[in-house]
This record gives sequence, C-alpha cells and structure tokens, in this order.
Amino acid sequence: MGAVREFHDATVRLLQILEEHAEKEREDKLNELEVLLDQREKSLKKIKPPFTKDDEELVKKTLALNDRLLELLKKEKDAIEKDMNRLKKRRKTNKIYINPYASLQGIEGAYYDKKN
Repeated sequence: MGAVREFHDATVRLLQILEEHAEKEREDKLNELEVLLDQREKSLKKIKPPFTKDDEELVKKTLALNDRLLELLKKEKDAIEKDMNRLKKRRKTNKIYINPYASLQGIEGAYYDKKN
C-alpha cells in the first residue's frame, strides 16, 4: 500500500470517528484519534514525488477531506475546553458552599497600635 493511500485511509477513518454521534467514551475516542493522527503523520513523511495519476487524484480528495477534518477536530477541542471550564467553575462553586466565609478569614482579630 502506498503512502498516499495510507494517508487517505487514515484521514477517512479520522472523519468517521469524529462524525460518529454515538456517545462513545471520550477517553477511548481520544486514544483512537491519537493513534490515527500518529499513523497519518508517519505516512505523510513517507510521501515523496513523483506521483502517479491515481495518487494525484487521491491527494486532491484527501485535501478536500482535510478541511472537514480540521473543522471537526476544532469542534472536539472546543467541546473539551468547554467541559474543562465547566468543571473548574463547578469546583470553585463547591469550595464556596463548603466554606462560605473563607474569604473573610485571616485578618479577623488583628489591629494596629497607632500609639507607637
């Protein structure tokens, strides 16, 4: 199998994984994406000219798919960031409920002696 074909197949598989709407475990999905991205990177390094007509057509198809892939990867990244921010906010809110007077502690009972 040629490097161009490997690259194309990895791109198609990445698209399939990202477009699946089934609530797959995020960790499993990310592991699969990482493996396929590594495979895709290795096959990209193997690609060297001259290309046959079939390879050129496959490259054009792959470039078209790559735009969609980048869009889906960005959406996935944004979803992860959103979940992380939501988790940070939840933790902060939890801390406030556990100890609501934490911001007031520390200086209570201290005073300055102005005579000296």
